[in-house]
Amino acid sequence: MDAEALLDEFAVRLGEYLAGQGFEADEWTFRRYSEHRDALIIEFQRAKLWNDEEAYFFINVSLSLNPTWEYRCSLEGRSADEPPRGTAGKLLTRIEPVSPYEDCWRIVNEATLVDVLNKACGQLGEVLPQLAELLDRTELLGRLPEIFGRGAAWRFHGWILAERGPSPELERLLAEEVRAHPVSSEIADEIRGYAATKA
Repeated sequence: MDAEALLDEFAVRLGEYLAGQGFEADEWTFRRYSEHRDALIIEFQRAKLWNDEEAYFFINVSLSLNPTWEYRCSLEGRSADEPPRGTAGKLLTRIEPVSPYEDCWRIVNEATLVDVLNKACGQLGEVLPQLAELLDRTELLGRLPEIFGRGAAWRFHGWILAERGPSPELERLLAEEVRAHPVSSEIADEIRGYAATKA
């Protein structure tokens, strides 16, 4: 098999494991949704060493908030029903080889496919229970500074509030941020605009 076929087969087998964790498979992307349509996304990314015979790749785990994805879709003329890509969210972690001599996964045949599958499933089994907790909005809101950094946490809090439409709480959050950091005014206006569509 060539590299693409090898990774396709790897995706099928990994998808079987992830289905048991609540994920939906979509080629090289796997998504688990919350009741708010936030998505925990596992996605393959080709590495620079990729070639016709050897599949070199990364396994990225990201979080996409539904309001930010909805807003992006409206800007780009996409359907809001289109599923989010990991690149549209916040990279939470990368599942990668333990060896310090390897920075990406490599599959060249059935034996290496099985080996990588076992190792990747083992690592995913360790991190997914904690990451899946972020699909609970209460848990997520409490951990925004930890996940997004203090400088960006306000923005994601704003998007979550904006999903319910304009409110004094949202306006207070945005006004305080812009007062402290005037450079944030453009993003604050985008969040206000999104909130207005939910009024």
